Amino acid sequence: MAKKSIQWQLMKPRVVVNEGIQAALVMFTLAMGFMKLPMLLGLWMLELVIMTALSASFYPQRGRRRAIMDVLKMIVLCAFLGIFPLVMYFGAAKASMKFEPSSIVSAVAMLVLRIAMIARTARAATDPALAWANAALTRGAVVVIGLFLGVFACFLPGMLIVGALRYVAPNVAPDVGMGLVLLVIQIGLVAVLSTMTEAELREIAGNPYID
Repeated sequence: MAKKSIQWQLMKPRVVVNEGIQAALVMFTLAMGFMKLPMLLGLWMLELVIMTALSASFYPQRGRRRAIMDVLKMIVLCAFLGIFPLVMYFGAAKASMKFEPSSIVSAVAMLVLRIAMIARTARAATDPALAWANAALTRGAVVVIGLFLGVFACFLPGMLIVGALRYVAPNVAPDVGMGLVLLVIQIGLVAVLSTMTEAELREIAGNPYID
């Protein structure tokens, strides 16, 4: 059952700080030009698809057909949520994208390794579904909701930041400006979700699907 109000006293500072550190590292890669925003969005979408596919092993009662449909629905949702920030990005960048194959392979490999470690740890837990919900499903919720809110946030504050950054760092202004907005949203969502109690996580872990 959803909370009537957010109980901020239950917020876990360690979780928020950890998310902030990861966001700072991502911002550094964007600011230095090591990674472009479309690549970051692509990694987030790939993360969602992989986690959706792996969720089938924690909820075998859904069956293979539903598991495949879950993955297909996530792919469609990612495409829908991703197209708007990408259109805004390319409109602001006014340039074609060039990706280094080595950087893409490295980023994808690190992502897959991280998710595999989460899945392995969850399977070894006394309550695999709860462990998976706590580590992966909440992360998936942060990314999905963050992308949805980012569509609106990038449109105004994101573009204002991009415009201001053009005077100091024109080459990375769209990446840093829009990336900053999206990451701040994710940190805020992590702070909210960290207030969830174990009872609420168990309820979600019981059946996280909305069919």
